[in-house]
Amino acid sequence: MFNAYWLVSDQTKAVFQTIDHSGFEFFPCDVSLPEGEYQGPAYWLCDVVRILDALDEAASRLKICKRGEPDYIYIGEKYYDIAGGARLAFKEDAIGAAHVFRMAYREPTVICDDVLKDACKAASLMGIKFRDALKL
Repeated sequence: MFNAYWLVSDQTKAVFQTIDHSGFEFFPCDVSLPEGEYQGPAYWLCDVVRILDALDEAASRLKICKRGEPDYIYIGEKYYDIAGGARLAFKEDAIGAAHVFRMAYREPTVICDDVLKDACKAASLMGIKFRDALKL
């Protein structure tokens, strides 16, 4: 993780693009090895660029912090606090065909479906952790 970006290999990029091409953007990295050796393997900075307001607030268990409350520290009308055992439910019609997205009101959080998760596991990708949104 580099700020909000991920450093990914060509293989990871290929899997992500195959499953949800418009959900990600990539920027190539220059890779140099020590002592003037050949150009290193290809790596990419990766970002999940789709943001959806798809949380079913009524069916979820989390704290919704609103502007004007004493502990509100973010910009915008509200934000989702998922610390301490949240349970997230999503509106399928708001997600549509997307396999990956960031949550509106909690943009650092990336949500993906089982299609993307299973593709990553089938490709034996390393370094990616998945958590069940029903058991945060």
